[in-house]
Amino acid sequence: MIKSKYPWVRKYPAQILLYMLMDGKETGVMIFKNKTTGEKCQKVFELSSENLAYAESILQKLEAVNGFVDREEIPSLERCDDCKGCGFAKTICFPGQDYGPGIEMLSDVVLEEKLIRRAELEGAAKKEFDTLDKEVKEQLRGRSAVIGEFIVESKECQRKSYEIPPDLKKQYETITTYFRISIERL
Repeated sequence: MIKSKYPWVRKYPAQILLYMLMDGKETGVMIFKNKTTGEKCQKVFELSSENLAYAESILQKLEAVNGFVDREEIPSLERCDDCKGCGFAKTICFPGQDYGPGIEMLSDVVLEEKLIRRAELEGAAKKEFDTLDKEVKEQLRGRSAVIGEFIVESKECQRKSYEIPPDLKKQYETITTYFRISIERL
């Protein structure tokens, strides 16, 4: 749960681990209930070295927040993974945000129409969506841009692959380059 890609899932272990530290307990239990089926399950938390390190990182954040409150200061805003998808990121926190160097402002009507149609098809007409998705991503590969009401970010990434037995992996390691493209409505 600590390594979950979802920020709300990472908050559960933070909560129970801090309670355990406050109470001086070595073990804690959280009970979860499935909202759909009503089924319950429990998760046991131990104060392992990994969990203690995570709890310490949370305590450091809390100390920083308390410091700002004591000094009556507002910290400077920094984008983080939790900002993606948060409604405040585009209003209160980062209004009129500068998307940084490398972002193009495109007025490509055809590409914008494809993006609008792609958004309409997402989750519905699989074949047409896949075709439009492929066309748009190919056209924007290696570029980041604002197009109409969409922001497209294309990040070059590298992937390691091994085509040999595990005991010889390091000797024959290869690195390939690829692009991860995300498209979201502004």
